[in-house]
Amino acid sequence: MKFKKVLASTLSAAMVLSCGFHVMADEIPAGENTDSTPQNSIPADTAGHWAEAVMLRAAENGILVGNGEGYNPDGKLTRAELAAFMTRVFNASEKADISNFTDVDTDAWYADDVAEAVNMKILAGSDNAMRPNDFVTRQEAIAVFARAICLEAGTKEDIAAFTDASLVADWALADVAAMVKNGYIEGSDGKLSPNATMTRAEFAVILDKAAKAYAAEGTFESDVDGSLMIKNADVTVKDSVVSGNVIIGDGVGEGDATLDGVTVKGDIIVRGGGVNSVKLVNGTVVGGDIVVNNVNSAVRLYADSLSDVIASIDANTPVILDGVDAGTVIANADVEVASGTVKEMIVNTDGVKISGEGKIEKVVVNADNVTIDNKGVEVEIAEGVTGTVVNGEEIDPGETPDKPFVPGGNTDPGDDQETVTKTIISAIPAPLHDTSNAIEDDKLFTAGSYKVDAYKNSNEDFNRAYIYADGLKFHQNGDSPTSMGYWVGVGIPAPEGFTEWSGVEYKFDDAADFTAANMSAADYTDENGSYFTLYFNASNTNNVRNFTIKWNAELTETYVIDFSGVTIDSDIEFKEFSTVAPGTDGNGEPPYQLLSINYNRKVASSVELSIKKGDTEIFKAAVKDKDANENAYFQWSYRDFSSVLDQYDEAAGEIPMSVKETIERGEDANKNLLKADDVVTITLTCTTAAGTVTISTTYTITEADVTAATLNPTDRKSVV
Repeated sequence: MKFKKVLASTLSAAMVLSCGFHVMADEIPAGENTDSTPQNSIPADTAGHWAEAVMLRAAENGILVGNGEGYNPDGKLTRAELAAFMTRVFNASEKADISNFTDVDTDAWYADDVAEAVNMKILAGSDNAMRPNDFVTRQEAIAVFARAICLEAGTKEDIAAFTDASLVADWALADVAAMVKNGYIEGSDGKLSPNATMTRAEFAVILDKAAKAYAAEGTFESDVDGSLMIKNADVTVKDSVVSGNVIIGDGVGEGDATLDGVTVKGDIIVRGGGVNSVKLVNGTVVGGDIVVNNVNSAVRLYADSLSDVIASIDANTPVILDGVDAGTVIANADVEVASGTVKEMIVNTDGVKISGEGKIEKVVVNADNVTIDNKGVEVEIAEGVTGTVVNGEEIDPGETPDKPFVPGGNTDPGDDQETVTKTIISAIPAPLHDTSNAIEDDKLFTAGSYKVDAYKNSNEDFNRAYIYADGLKFHQNGDSPTSMGYWVGVGIPAPEGFTEWSGVEYKFDDAADFTAANMSAADYTDENGSYFTLYFNASNTNNVRNFTIKWNAELTETYVIDFSGVTIDSDIEFKEFSTVAPGTDGNGEPPYQLLSINYNRKVASSVELSIKKGDTEIFKAAVKDKDANENAYFQWSYRDFSSVLDQYDEAAGEIPMSVKETIERGEDANKNLLKADDVVTITLTCTTAAGTVTISTTYTITEADVTAATLNPTDRKSVV
């Protein structure tokens, strides 16, 4: 499960909405609550109900109470009941002043629940009305829960499989899609029914998925298949494995919650805990993120030296980091790094203060009026951002002090040391597309990993551009199949208002002369400007290139482009078979089968191919020390294997001399072994630095495959 990370100050309001800080009153419209009397046996209206087990677990955990006659599983959920369910799950106790709501009687059974839900910022009224007895639609209830735990916004694609996806309201789309994506809702009969009224049983199912176990007091020492809710202060979870999330509920208040030697495979969601600490000790491991969303107080997050590095922390409310080592902190509220190390802090909300004696390697400022009080920090400020103050000194927009940064109390490095400033350049990742259409554009790399970081240091006469991507897949980047590779690119921004595209020239590395780009317009244009795009094959051993672009006679820019931060997908896969018909290759050849095998040649040291009919191996070949810049494939025929093997003759010039191959030839008895409808098993074994990977597939011989004339080996193409 992933949680929302906002990467621009313009999204701050959306982050607030997504984390349960506000629910529009007109988003929750109808009924009558029945939660008032405990029920200790299975009531008639629940026994045999499809949600019986869930309803009974909810009752056992104090979430569901009943009306003395039953749990009313099919009853329509009201706003008051929604408030009761949510506040009981999170064990909320802090109350907001709701005296302005004229329709909430102080002696109503739900008065405290509504006051607590308002304080949790998951329920709001309008025009002095709360409408506690109005029913709640499915999308309204789903949105309330999604925002309470800060789920990352979903998209239309996440709900595309449902026939009524178009009925989901725009305001609820991100939340409903997020709940589907994370498995909280599944729909029924292929429908989400977003505008139907949510029933008590349906909402109980959502809450059951959110918390499979509750830690209410003392020490909790059980593994949990699902998510765990810590309900009260001074609870220790010890030596447990939690396959889902750990939620530190509002009921922890300002007390302690301790994870002692715990493995959390999901995320930690912090809604409770105060300055007395949420503690991660004795080797606690967090597989996902930590999301801080405590509406009542600042939270101290403490980690001892034995606990693991946290990949990402989302600070939606103020947090103090004590001993925590974190990769990225998304600061949408004040963050104090008392001790420990943060590699990167990203500030997206105006007015945030970053402070502390701990180590912050870098702060990226995307919002106005941000204050940073931390010695030795590197700061990058986005274009157009104003009011950034670093250690008492205001920094000009678009410029950032590079390490070491001196003003406002840092140790003086000497009068003769130059202060280096960094100007951000609005370069973009060049759009990627597999022109063979074998891979969807958004599947070419790990989601969210493709980016470009570009800037100019004031002490350098060139620009820098760093390209990053994870899990980049082998794909075609042009009209010809020979343009296969692990392609990434950068879009270099043109000068503002630039229109002279026909005169653009460029050169790579130390080339003596410029080459005309022969352009009539920009390669790519978006709302921020126009771009010249260029692409690089990340499998090349030279992954740092110099590129110079001459915009016109007066303006020339040089970039050092570094794509060493790209990691490529080393999966081995068979490509689609293609039977070549007689004469189609220009040599009048009979049909033969072409098996294309692409693999990560940066780590592959050898590839072996074996073809069997039943238990009989009829073809075997191996390629070793393959050149990293060449594609690899084997050709084989169904008629005369020995003649095909004759192609592996370096003297005939069929194989590049850089290829060192070993061939084990079949006996003459293997000739003409195959006939139509025979099935062959094809196995590929790739030896890499990480070990050996083997994959297999099968192919059924066709009549066309075996009816061609005898092959002429001298007319064959190279086989590697």
